[in-house]
Amino acid sequence: MLKITITLLLLLGLTSTSGAENTLEIPDIGNSADAILSLKQERKIGDQFLRYTRRNVDLMNDPEVEAYIQALGERLVSYLDTTEHDYTFFVVNSAQINAFAVPGGYIGINAGLIIAADNESELASVLAHEIAHVSQRHISRTIEKSASVNLATIASVLAAIALSSQGGDASMAALSVGMATGQQAHINFTRTHEKEADRIGIQLLAGANYDPHGMARFFQKLHQESRYYENGLPEILMTHPVTLSRISDAKNRAAQYQIEGLIDQPAFPIFRAKVRTLVSNKTQQLEQETLTLYQQQPLPELAYQLALLENLNGKYSQAEQRLRQLIQQQGEQPWYTVALASNLQQLHQGEAARQLYQQALQIYPGNKGLTLNYAELLLQQQAYSEAVTLLKEHLRNSHQPTPGSYQLYAQAEDHLGNQAASAAALAEYFFLNGQSAVAIQHLENAIQAVDNDIFRLPALEQRLAEIKAIALEEKSQN
Repeated sequence: MLKITITLLLLLGLTSTSGAENTLEIPDIGNSADAILSLKQERKIGDQFLRYTRRNVDLMNDPEVEAYIQALGERLVSYLDTTEHDYTFFVVNSAQINAFAVPGGYIGINAGLIIAADNESELASVLAHEIAHVSQRHISRTIEKSASVNLATIASVLAAIALSSQGGDASMAALSVGMATGQQAHINFTRTHEKEADRIGIQLLAGANYDPHGMARFFQKLHQESRYYENGLPEILMTHPVTLSRISDAKNRAAQYQIEGLIDQPAFPIFRAKVRTLVSNKTQQLEQETLTLYQQQPLPELAYQLALLENLNGKYSQAEQRLRQLIQQQGEQPWYTVALASNLQQLHQGEAARQLYQQALQIYPGNKGLTLNYAELLLQQQAYSEAVTLLKEHLRNSHQPTPGSYQLYAQAEDHLGNQAASAAALAEYFFLNGQSAVAIQHLENAIQAVDNDIFRLPALEQRLAEIKAIALEEKSQN
């Protein structure tokens, strides 16, 4: 088990990239990894990991942030030739610079890393590197070199990684123990994985039309800035040192691709501004700093960040004026609409906020940020039927519904007296948040509430059986 612990902890991700005009043909690594962890087992581990993470780690559950990072990740994944898993990308609400990949297609990015990226290509390079770790099944291939396998140990080690990403010392303590044993062969094997992930990442970047030099630039930035950290290296460099040789390799690989038609999204600075605002625990200080920067260079993202902070700090009229001016200058887009509607709610102008959402959803139908924020407003205004209709459509069309969607839907159905639908939705909310026992209770309540409805009862009973089986398996691993 110690060998597994060492190698898994060393598989925290670093920066990434992407590349090739068509889909990327990844190397055929054979089926040896299947003898250790099958694809089904990888998915189980990843599912369990994410539920544990949601229960124990502070994730950035903002719908706009969730939608942005998921869309960016999926754009990169689409350039893989084949994908065995659906990929889930999420943001950890931590100012530390870190990222990690987990079997089954789960990839976490710390807020601090997003803030450290100068453009979308640099952030995409991190995601592409992590995607390569998953697509090449590096954890399974590493475990193959170990003498024994215990899936419970794997899941617990991955959980320690998530806790460490937010600033805990669990995984770093385990890593120190591992390093003390002198398992150099396993460390070298992991360095091979890093080199492979760098290479595939740059191919993914170029294929998705991002700047393939984004990886080398981010490497270089981390290498230069690491000397200024008073309390040790950033987490991401603790397990993945960036050497001059690695930077040089990344530059040489990127130079093989022609740079044309790069697609850095104009929304990236807005996304980064919101992440910076959400992760801050000193909003008044950040507001003053942002105002100073804005006075020196009145960029749209600084105006947006300033308006968010003014709203958080109770300067509602000031924030409204700034947002309306920003929309007038830059045009309407969902980020600005959500910010202005939130601001209008604070000013007790709920009907005006409602009209904003309705107009925006006609232009951007299905937009997650607009939909879920509008649903919250409808609940506040006791427009429960409209909220149910909106959320039903969202859940039906969403590829990967997040817990917040189910929570809002449960509230809306509960207010309408639909206890079975509300309890079933709450069951999904608690299950996704790693509370299987509570989920089972709500499903049992839902089954009682449908009163032998032959159309709904079988589906509820099947879901109850599925969650009970998962809960029993997880309990046996502890």
